[in-house]
Amino acid sequence: YTITHISFGTRVTNGGLINVHAELEEAAHVSGAPAAATLRRIIVPLLRPALLYGWLWLALLTIRELPLATMLFSARNVTLSVVVYSLWNSGQLGQGAAVSILMMALLLPLVVLYWRLGGASRAGF
Repeated sequence: YTITHISFGTRVTNGGLINVHAELEEAAHVSGAPAAATLRRIIVPLLRPALLYGWLWLALLTIRELPLATMLFSARNVTLSVVVYSLWNSGQLGQGAAVSILMMALLLPLVVLYWRLGGASRAGF
């Protein structure tokens, strides 16, 4: 889902970035603000609506694709979303929630790595 939907997220983010003028970053730089402060205090607040909209749109697109993973399900091809859906559908909400939290815990290091690599590439505005 990440690979198929990344283009939608970048489109929304690019649209928001186009609306942030370079003069704002230049003014922060002239005022002595470091790049991290410029990002945190100027760019992110201006991009917040676009990021929120993009997140919501991607979440809805991903939820819409759940039937595809369910249709591709076989005895040899079990996806984690099918396992969570099966547990939830059979009334085992606690176990479904535990599998979901386990999945988030396994993906958290990848998200942190992405944040660190993405932040390092933007440090030299």
